[in-house]
Amino acid sequence: MGAEGNVHRIVVPTPLPLGSTNVYVIDAKPITLIDTGPDTDTTLMDLKAGLSDIDLGFKDIERIVLTHGHVDHCGLVCELSKVSDPEILAHEQDKDIIEDFGAASSERFEQCKELLESTGVPSQTLQVLREFMEFLGSLTHICTVTNALKDGDKIDFENDQMDVIYTPGHSSGSACYKYGDVIFSGDSLLIENSPCSVYGGADKKSMGLDDFLDSMRKLSKYGAKLVYPGHGDPFEDIEEHVKIMQKAYEARRDTITGYLEGEGLTAFELMNRLFGNMSIEQVLMGLGETLGHLEILVEEKAVKTEERDGLVYYRI
Repeated sequence: MGAEGNVHRIVVPTPLPLGSTNVYVIDAKPITLIDTGPDTDTTLMDLKAGLSDIDLGFKDIERIVLTHGHVDHCGLVCELSKVSDPEILAHEQDKDIIEDFGAASSERFEQCKELLESTGVPSQTLQVLREFMEFLGSLTHICTVTNALKDGDKIDFENDQMDVIYTPGHSSGSACYKYGDVIFSGDSLLIENSPCSVYGGADKKSMGLDDFLDSMRKLSKYGAKLVYPGHGDPFEDIEEHVKIMQKAYEARRDTITGYLEGEGLTAFELMNRLFGNMSIEQVLMGLGETLGHLEILVEEKAVKTEERDGLVYYRI
């Protein structure tokens, strides 16, 4: 049986605008989950039902491998650990945010506060963003990552191995996993999404869009027959998909440089031009994507910055 024959997808709900999250079961010794979904009652119920459909229960889970430290992917680790005491594996760069999301995200928010204020985001919006981060913290609980992973590590199964591929950008510790001819991509590759990162740089300081782009190009070289993403349906032809995402990045870049011709805009003003009215959850993603593009353009000296009254304006 090929690797894909051992893989089962369980789609679980989240209380977030992105909708559902994919949890994958590798039915080989040791029984392994790829991601868990957030800690909600409905997620737990749907995960339990999905496992039951393949004649498994929570007690059978021997190992949990996480693609990254966002709560829609790792929130249920604590609850599941109470049942079967599985090994918990994740890349070392996301270990802190997985183990204590509240503390790690609060620290990161404070580090980015000055940057966020310089974008022109209204103070009331900034406060709502802080409250949203606190809500995200309610979807997970303190846990322990038992094995911190690095790029190139091998994860052993009874008759096979899974390769760890470090893919920063969506988060500082995003990782993908190659198992036979398939790749579990987490949020490093998603269908119908433009390249987007939110404070996901490998340095834990930058937005990380440049890292995201490098990571998706890296993934395209592995020749996987099938990609199992963190959201949405599995897909084939990873190289073609990466080309599509690269074109989406270039199109967004062209739109941004067009807006910045002739006038200076703050990152928040630019985000509103790009995306229009957004929910507070989407503002975090939209602002992150906008700042990611601006980081690259400033680094390339394609865009200039000017500070006025504590705000940073960008122009060609």
